[in-house]
Amino acid sequence: MLRAYGLLLRLYPKTHRETFGLEMKDVFRQAAEEERSHGGYAYLRFLAREAAGLLLGSGSQWARTLQSEAEAEPECDREVPPEIGALRLHIALNVRRMEYAIAHHQFPQARLYSEIDRQHRARLEQWWREQRGEL
Repeated sequence: MLRAYGLLLRLYPKTHRETFGLEMKDVFRQAAEEERSHGGYAYLRFLAREAAGLLLGSGSQWARTLQSEAEAEPECDREVPPEIGALRLHIALNVRRMEYAIAHHQFPQARLYSEIDRQHRARLEQWWREQRGEL
């Protein structure tokens, strides 16, 4: 069943699979073992929920990815320093990680990613204020 799950993960965008694929497989494997211990009917319900979740999640992730690509136009004429570009990527990655952690009830991890996200956004806001001469 883990192999079939891995094949279904291919529905997600490559970047999402690279970021979360191993973790998703591991969580699935653990949950499948637990559900299997509850009997055949519970296990089949679990598999149906997971398949539906993968289909919906992959569609949602593709929509998010395509929207991000469409909005990736530069925000201003000034060139953005590499560290600010990296900061933007970290923010996007942290948002995905928070969403994943919340969806899988991993709340301590979600709080950690939230704190990291807050710090990155504060740094980005500081840079924009410096660019506008507010500081």
